[in-house]
Amino acid sequence: ALGAERAATLASPSPLARCVDRAARELWEPSALFLRPVAAELAGLALDLVDRFYGVLDVALAAHRGGDGEALEMASSRSRRGTSRPPRGSGGEPPVMTVTLDAHTLARIAVDAALVDRTLESVVPSLVAEALRGVDDALRADAPIDAVVQALNEARRPADRIRGLAVDALAAKIADDVADGTRLVKGVTARYHLTNARTPETASDYLAGRAFKPLDRFDRVWRDVVPLKEKAAGFYGDVRARVERAFAAQIKAVVEHADKLQQAIEKRKHAKLSKSRGSLATTSSPPEQQPVLLNLSSDAVNIVTQLLLDLNETAARLDRFCAAPAFDAGDDHVGALDRLRSTLLAKLEAATTVASPASVES
Repeated sequence: ALGAERAATLASPSPLARCVDRAARELWEPSALFLRPVAAELAGLALDLVDRFYGVLDVALAAHRGGDGEALEMASSRSRRGTSRPPRGSGGEPPVMTVTLDAHTLARIAVDAALVDRTLESVVPSLVAEALRGVDDALRADAPIDAVVQALNEARRPADRIRGLAVDALAAKIADDVADGTRLVKGVTARYHLTNARTPETASDYLAGRAFKPLDRFDRVWRDVVPLKEKAAGFYGDVRARVERAFAAQIKAVVEHADKLQQAIEKRKHAKLSKSRGSLATTSSPPEQQPVLLNLSSDAVNIVTQLLLDLNETAARLDRFCAAPAFDAGDDHVGALDRLRSTLLAKLEAATTVASPASVES
């Protein structure tokens, strides 16, 4: 588990973002902003730093989305603006990169973009207003205030878009990481097929031990830090829908495999009964062979029971993850796991009927 100090470090803005934020603040200080004739140059430098910073974040997100060539070219041109030698790939074109950013990096991109945007939105205007106090009308008219305000609004344009892209990518990454863990559900069949194991009463260990770790990390490190704002409902809903779809597909694959095993069990049972009846005149079947048929049939009961326990545990964990003030799935919310639950209950009833002693005797 992450310690409190480590979690706080991960949740803080990156050193690059803090550097850009500090530079933007200091270059807009009253003593610097209105030192003519360098005021315009200093203000332009602050905005150029911000623009380049957003360009770097754009490049990272474009590469994470799969190396979208057009998006990468646009983002790269912003991040290297003013350089004499742009990076070159084959044919003299900018290289198309594809990277996979982890959840911490994606969350930090959203935090970084929000940090710099808050500075431009609130801190810089207050610095400008403070600098104008006590300035005579002649100097006030000479100061490039209108141009500053226009440039400030222009510089802030990429922030919300970058934050939105980062939040969307973060939701997808968290869900993918959870799905990587829930793939271990395929081990349920091997755990109960021909093992004479007892009927399960609790969810599988792989859920809390691995599958839920990405949700735990987000709750512990990023929940109160990532600037979801108006995207909160969409973020939690997207994570839930993605996880439910992935886990439902994995469970269905296990059920299909269990059905094939059950069919094989039925064929084996009928073969044993036919053989027993054919040799009834000369050899009687030992009574101790009867429970073997019962154990074979009860495997399906154990498998489906375990799947139901795992499904319910996952649904409950997603409920806790989505228990945010800004997210409300509604009382009528029916997800992929809810729809699958009824199918599993029907399977369990059918498997229980097959495994019952009365069924075996008949």
